[in-house]
Amino acid sequence: MTLSKSLQKTKAIFTQHNADSFNAQLFENVIVLANTLGVSVRFYNANVRKQGGSYAPDTNIVSVNANDKLADKVSRHILHELIHSVTYRAIESKQQELLDSAQIQGIQELHDAYEKISHLKSAFQQEKNLAYYGAVNVHEMVAEVSNYEFRKVLKQHNVLDIVVCALHKIIDNYTNSYTAFYAPFAIKDDDIKALNKELRQYCKAWFLPSSVVKTQRDIEYLKLDLEHRAKNSTGTKQKNSLDLLDKVNKYLEKVSA
Repeated sequence: MTLSKSLQKTKAIFTQHNADSFNAQLFENVIVLANTLGVSVRFYNANVRKQGGSYAPDTNIVSVNANDKLADKVSRHILHELIHSVTYRAIESKQQELLDSAQIQGIQELHDAYEKISHLKSAFQQEKNLAYYGAVNVHEMVAEVSNYEFRKVLKQHNVLDIVVCALHKIIDNYTNSYTAFYAPFAIKDDDIKALNKELRQYCKAWFLPSSVVKTQRDIEYLKLDLEHRAKNSTGTKQKNSLDLLDKVNKYLEKVSA
């Protein structure tokens, strides 16, 4: 399978910086699935005190901080966010009929494992001990298997093997029906750019504060705002609002198709 350009770059950066054999093996499984599920990765350079990365389910985009001062952590951050990208929506899925029985079992096992370490959440919140960041919730627990220090925490509580096994039950058992549903769910990057271009022109024409949409939720809020503006305006301003509203509705239809 040929990886997308963004994932080819991601693999090169991960391989360059990674020295963790556990992560190397897991990465090979995760990146192939991320490619199948249409995940894209962006790298940015920000203050090292900012987060190492993020995953946006609405856009299916992973963002990773590539600041040079984080070079020793960038491979871990890449894998952490990629794990989110291939597990988050399965764990949160309201359509379990699209999941394989092994995935459903794996998700339950993750929740059961989290119950055994959830008391450590306070250690992270009060002491800001990053070794316990995985205790924040189920999603962070599974993504933090990319962190050697957190794997030691899981091992101390006798759940490391359970979490890793449950993770593989999720990522190794995607059905074709779920994969087909998953791919069009995200708003693609080009669509976001096109919509923001229209939005900038609209704001400039009517002397409104510049606005940018990044997620499906942003677009839904924009829809409500445009409906209000169209209802309470006339003439050209009403027409412009209705034109942009039509484009917004088309994007939302594309997402839910």
